[in-house]
Amino acid sequence: MRAWAGIEARMPDDIPVIGPSLEVEAAYHAFGFSAHGFQLGPIVGSSLAALITTGASNLPIEAFPIGRFRGAGAVAKAG
Repeated sequence: MRAWAGIEARMPDDIPVIGPSLEVEAAYHAFGFSAHGFQLGPIVGSSLAALITTGASNLPIEAFPIGRFRGAGAVAKAG
């Protein structure tokens, strides 16, 4: 038997947020994985560590910015 006892952190477009904050300098986001964080946590952590220490991620993260939620109707849920 498998059970889950936690919060499902889903984004409106079902894509996580990974990258720098637009509001707070030196703050970074990594959330909205909808329980996939257990699987993605290590690689996302590595990418954020590179971004924070060198200014560039070691993997492309351009598809995951928090800014995609700015403005009315900025995100339409896929399919």
